[in-house]
Amino acid sequence: ATENPAATHPTLADKPSVAAISKRCQECHQEAYEKWQHSHHGLANRPVDPTLDKAPFTDHSLKTPTKTWRFTAKDNTPLITANDTSYPAEMAIGTDPLIQYLVGAPNGRWQTASAAWDPHKKEWFDVLSGDERTEADWGHWTNRGMTWNVQCAWCHMTDFHKNYDPATERYDSTWQEMGIGCTQCHGALTDKPDPASGCLIDLAAQRAIAPERTAENCASCHSRRAEFDNQFHHG
Repeated sequence: ATENPAATHPTLADKPSVAAISKRCQECHQEAYEKWQHSHHGLANRPVDPTLDKAPFTDHSLKTPTKTWRFTAKDNTPLITANDTSYPAEMAIGTDPLIQYLVGAPNGRWQTASAAWDPHKKEWFDVLSGDERTEADWGHWTNRGMTWNVQCAWCHMTDFHKNYDPATERYDSTWQEMGIGCTQCHGALTDKPDPASGCLIDLAAQRAIAPERTAENCASCHSRRAEFDNQFHHG
């Protein structure tokens, strides 16, 4: 198999990882933090882990009418091979009922493979369910319809910004932490702790928010929706 041809794909080395900010909340909220770590929010987006992701990449394959997928590992790096071209799997999104894996692509993109791992059946399956898209299709896994930066990331990350430049068709995406961290739902950290509770969240500001608006924060992702800009904040 040939290696990933994307010579300018992004790197995670200088990006915030899981719990980059939420660990500060752990100091006072240990039990909640432990539950969050294993929740859908905590595992919404994470780097691929050679140990955690060993089972999906232990020499599996999946065949569709137009594509042969193989899922292996080389030098402790999980690889997704589509029709003899191999791509290192760099991030994982979701935990149940499926996990999808992301590969780096040119111009700051990450692409979502259309083959996903079923953690219950311990097997790979085609998320397109027989819809055989070609590379000419917008919805092909290497094209814009499956670009993580615009299709997935906003609801899987904390304080995500696409930072897309239409002139160069390049993404310089940023985030505060992978997954849905504490601040995405509870509000940003403050410079000084709350004088009454010591909490790093501005509790006075949160109490001023009407209850229905707090509930509506959930709908920003848990609904059929699209964002207008990058400016959403709790409240």
